[in-house]
Amino acid sequence: MTDPTLSRGYRLSRVSGILAQLGDCWTLPDPMADERARYLTTRLLHLTRTEEQARKEMSKRGSSGMDVILSTLQNTKDNQVIEGVLNIVQDLLTAPGSNLRARHLVLKGGSAVLLQTLIKLSQESPCSEGLILLHLILCKIGHKDNKFASKARTCGALSVTLNLFQQNIYNYRLSLPCLRVIKLYASSVVNAALMGKNGAIRTLFSLIGPFAGKYSALVKTVLETLGALLKSKTNARQAVDRGNVRKLLEAYQDWHRHDVRQTHIAIRSGMLVCIKHITSINVGCTAFNEAGGTEILYTTAQECLSNRALDSVVNLSTIIMRKCYPKNRLPVPTIFSSIHCPLPMGAPRCNADEEPAVDGDGDSDEATFEQEVDPDDGTDVQEKDEDIETDLRNLRVQPKLDRSEEDLKVYQEFFSELFEDFQHLDKFEESGVCDVELGNCLPTVSFPTAVRDAYDHEGAQAKTPHLASSASKASSGERLENVLNVLDSCSLQESQNGDDAPSSFVINEKVLDDPTGHQKVKHLAPPCSDTGILDGGMHGWGQLCGRCKETISRCYGHEDRTIMKWLLNCGRELPCHALWYATLAKDTRSVMDYSETAFPDFFGHTVPTEKEPLVKRQYGVQRSKIFKDIERLLFPEDVIDKVVYDLDDPRSLAHSEDALIFSSKFESGNLRKAIQIRKHEYDLITNSDINTTRHHLWFYFKVSNMECNVPYRFNLVNCEKVNSQFNFGMQPVMYSMRKALQEQQGWTRIGTDICYYRNSFFRSSAATGGQRGKSYYTLTFTVTFTYVDDICYFAYHYPYTYTSLMTHIRELASNIDAKKVYFRQETLCSSLGGNRCPVLTITAMPHSANHSDVQLFRNRPYVFLTARVHPGESNASWVMHGILNFLLGSCPLAQSVREAFVLKIVPMLNPDGVINGSYRCSLSGDDLNRQWKNPSLILHPIIYHTKGLLQYLSNLQRTPLVFCDFHGHSRKKNIFLYGCSLNETLLQSKSKYRSSDMCEDLAYRKLPRILHKIAPAFCMNSCSFVVEKSKASTARVVVWRDIGVLRSYTMESTYCGCDQGPYKDQQIDTHKLEEMGTKFCLALLKLRRSMHSPEVGLAGSTALCDAIETIYKPSSKFHVLDNEPSCSSERVDYSEESQDEHDENEDEVMAATENSLEQGKQVALLVVYLNSCATSLTMAHSTFALMLLHAHIRFNSPQSWQSLRGYTWSHKKGYLRAHDEASRPHLPVPCPHA
Repeated sequence: MTDPTLSRGYRLSRVSGILAQLGDCWTLPDPMADERARYLTTRLLHLTRTEEQARKEMSKRGSSGMDVILSTLQNTKDNQVIEGVLNIVQDLLTAPGSNLRARHLVLKGGSAVLLQTLIKLSQESPCSEGLILLHLILCKIGHKDNKFASKARTCGALSVTLNLFQQNIYNYRLSLPCLRVIKLYASSVVNAALMGKNGAIRTLFSLIGPFAGKYSALVKTVLETLGALLKSKTNARQAVDRGNVRKLLEAYQDWHRHDVRQTHIAIRSGMLVCIKHITSINVGCTAFNEAGGTEILYTTAQECLSNRALDSVVNLSTIIMRKCYPKNRLPVPTIFSSIHCPLPMGAPRCNADEEPAVDGDGDSDEATFEQEVDPDDGTDVQEKDEDIETDLRNLRVQPKLDRSEEDLKVYQEFFSELFEDFQHLDKFEESGVCDVELGNCLPTVSFPTAVRDAYDHEGAQAKTPHLASSASKASSGERLENVLNVLDSCSLQESQNGDDAPSSFVINEKVLDDPTGHQKVKHLAPPCSDTGILDGGMHGWGQLCGRCKETISRCYGHEDRTIMKWLLNCGRELPCHALWYATLAKDTRSVMDYSETAFPDFFGHTVPTEKEPLVKRQYGVQRSKIFKDIERLLFPEDVIDKVVYDLDDPRSLAHSEDALIFSSKFESGNLRKAIQIRKHEYDLITNSDINTTRHHLWFYFKVSNMECNVPYRFNLVNCEKVNSQFNFGMQPVMYSMRKALQEQQGWTRIGTDICYYRNSFFRSSAATGGQRGKSYYTLTFTVTFTYVDDICYFAYHYPYTYTSLMTHIRELASNIDAKKVYFRQETLCSSLGGNRCPVLTITAMPHSANHSDVQLFRNRPYVFLTARVHPGESNASWVMHGILNFLLGSCPLAQSVREAFVLKIVPMLNPDGVINGSYRCSLSGDDLNRQWKNPSLILHPIIYHTKGLLQYLSNLQRTPLVFCDFHGHSRKKNIFLYGCSLNETLLQSKSKYRSSDMCEDLAYRKLPRILHKIAPAFCMNSCSFVVEKSKASTARVVVWRDIGVLRSYTMESTYCGCDQGPYKDQQIDTHKLEEMGTKFCLALLKLRRSMHSPEVGLAGSTALCDAIETIYKPSSKFHVLDNEPSCSSERVDYSEESQDEHDENEDEVMAATENSLEQGKQVALLVVYLNSCATSLTMAHSTFALMLLHAHIRFNSPQSWQSLRGYTWSHKKGYLRAHDEASRPHLPVPCPHA
């Protein structure tokens, strides 16, 4: 019996032998060579058709099969040999594995050889079997070769294939392959135009006609090829000139009418694709509209909506109708903001933010409407390689001063903590009263009331008997009257900085003198529960005191009676901060001189108790909204088109009973115009940033006079970004005054049928930085109101105003424990609009006035935090809100943070933009986060002086340990950091540099890694440490490169929600943002602890457990580089993923304790205690804690005991470590009964 292995080897040797003979036969004379080649190709064809192994042998790597075949085609002139070789290639490309063989053939230069063979065969026989085979082969390899179209044009194959098709239209065996090859040729617009001039468009349109099922295969291929040819605008114009638009529409109608069984969807879609390409030029749109195309496609699309199989037809129809919708300008008198602010005389004009935003092409179209599209509309999402910095001179940390040391001395007064001797601490020990230094820059307001601290309680009551002693006897109206009387007793005191600084209120109390000349004011607690408006049993207008009426009337004007009526009916108390807000709001200066106060800011926000999940987009919602927009054109009689709110011409409006009443004349408000389209539908236009023509994203307005249980549609029609998180689950926020009073509900996510799409309003080149063809986008959402005659506020995100910040600082400052907290609030400077910019200093008071304690105090490292440089990023302020709440709170862990650092905080870098409702710019029209490299003292005073503070520290060799600028991100989910790294920038740019250049300290990755572990909303995978050229003047890059702060970050917080971690598929809210602020502070403490600083202690194991107990196991591993030494430089190995051993152990311990969390918090607290506090534990403490842990889990949770049995514990080098038994030597587990 024959061995099959030997048989196969024999066959393979035959294939190799035949190939070798075929390659050698061309050394023979021509007649003999052709005859020999015919014989060999016949044998080889037989083997490839009968033996799979023969086909593999010919195309495997290292085989000469393809080379021999291609050389045969080049050398032979015999048609029989050519046909034989083409049959061999055809068999190879149709058998399994054909894709790999096609690529192999292309790599061997097969495309050019086959095209040359095409020219050769067409000259000898105009219609042969070889031509059919050749075009079939070209169809299969053409899309594998990126240069196939240019090769065809170079060798002259375009006219050959086109002529073959025109001469053999009804010879389907040849015409169909020719059409497919023409389609491949047309992937080059140049080729498409050349073939169009040679009659391709005319020929193909002649084959399109009414419904004919018999020729459906040919018509389908014709339409596919025609669609490719019409991408050329020359061909599209030719189709318009020949009247083919009307012909296509008539043919489409006929096929739509007769295709009852929906078997020819591809043909109908092909016709729409051709129409889409024709309408990409203006004359095509005009011809489409003149032929009644919108009515035809609208009618046919409506008939297709019920069938999901026809989605491609409906989507293409929608694209065409939107494209051909008449383009209009926004109905505003100018593209500039309706609010104008004159700049100082002689001030230099900066245009750092005038580079055009990365937007989509106005002539491009979305491929589909029902699937998500990656939001790629800016450099924050995906930077182009050209934008990555590659100049090593710009990637080196080179601390330098752009001001003289003499100029920097002006900032010394903001660092009194470095020079304070704290002798008043001794007086505090004797008297029990601490005078808190406030500095020269800021007159301080304090509100005396009953003090919570026991040591000063009696004294405070004696000074303010009208509030403290009579509070229990007075009615709520009298209590409010008393508080307002105290406010009226405040006297205006001019700022010590000069007349330009705004004045503030100071209580007429005795001001203690200080030898240094600094003012000191005793901090007292704010009015809280004793300042309520109403008691539950009070009714009628008489019970509301005159001062209350006056305050509400001053804030709300014509709505005062409505608000006071609701307050009475609900029996609610006025929050303690409301009066403060009303008082401080009078010092807030706006360009428009707002006359109202937004009720949500005045009354306060309550965090929703229920989770707010990301909204799942309803199928077909976007195209249904687009159809409604198209109906405005088709049925103009149904459109009201009535302006109901207009900032440009407010006197021309007359309110109607059947229309909503709009307003945005309050702090941070932004609404320029409201137009009633239908009874319950409104188009809204927002203001651009002051002194610019762009940045329409932030909106904040109120509505009233609504009906209940009726859906209202709101369309914000001048959005600029090409995509938005509103398409991916995000909702706007709404604040209902009646729900706030009756149900204690604050800002909530609201809205249904939310979508974001391009509209028919075009943007002028002046608004796009010189680019043409840009369109605006529409954000649309539907709201159903619960109450009649409610007053509701809508906003892009949870608002956080400048006055809210100042009120919050006052609240916190008046409640701090002056024995523990060193707190200073100073005015850094006045903004361009005359508003004060506060700078805060927070740390812990030294333990005593002893020299050693004071020196430890002065040697604490600095952390510098800034926020809200972009006014519309209110989420950044909510994170800062959480940071301030934590740092000035009474939590023992907050004391540990204060003892570890001195925190300098500028909580709002752009107060003017926030006040005036801008999204990105200041009053100068500049993006302040692009001015850090060279800020102007006149136009950008806050950036100028904030940079001065940092340079002053750098000059003192006190460079901050961490700098973080807090921002919001409109196109990504989660919260993440941007940092700066030379290594990662060079690797991302794929540049080649010497290994000596790739050397840097890796400590910049430590803080984001800590945040990834302890902050549920933080995502390490979203972090980036690449330095871009376009970001060279941002705070993050300038502070890193010019100030020398290694850990210089931008924290980006999503507007939308999270797609990972415990908050997955939930929308972000103020609680999560404030929590992020707290976690950031905890991460700073953990960062400090990881640096093994001996003077940094922890406030106590209990406090640490309480703070860190929310550490969770991240759902996905994040990419890390290498162990991160804090004070040394090393080369980065980017080829591996590794972690600190300590961090790995934390993950292992937390993974082992996940199941035990449900059995009791004691177990989780013990594990976290062991993991986090190990450095401060003795051996006795750790052994005892381990025994407790094992005993609890063993006897109360067998499953958790089993999960921990796989780990053994050891105490080594100050850490408790968990060891996996599978990979480490076994160590004895402490016996629970010991």
